[in-house]
Amino acid sequence: MALLEAHNPDSVVIGECCEEHGKWVEELYRPLCCPIVRTEPSVSEMVKLTRNNWGAVSISFWNEVEALCKKIGINGHKVGMIAAYSPYVSEKGSRLHKKYGGACLPKDMQQTIKFAHSVGMNMRLMEVAEEINNTLEDV
Repeated sequence: MALLEAHNPDSVVIGECCEEHGKWVEELYRPLCCPIVRTEPSVSEMVKLTRNNWGAVSISFWNEVEALCKKIGINGHKVGMIAAYSPYVSEKGSRLHKKYGGACLPKDMQQTIKFAHSVGMNMRLMEVAEEINNTLEDV
């Protein structure tokens, strides 16, 4: 899956240190025929964190829905799959009751929460999503 995603990205975000290097990197990615955005490194890093945190929050949301469905005796996976037909609902509903993991999601969630704390802000939604994730058994 990762190789397929690498060859078919929805977009490429380039955190460029200078215009010359940004143009060089853009040319490398141009054959992929997807939107390419060049921006400051801090913005590109925040985009990466935001995308990964959204995935983690979405997975935690669906795990809560799955727990409720299980409690009332209905098929939570079916609920997730049907709900995901809406463009406003993430397809992560098809991955019910699995912890988010991998190399990036847990690390990026922690990085964002710690950074927010360092600038005097709480990321309550992300903190709760992490708490939900940590209560699940490894699958």
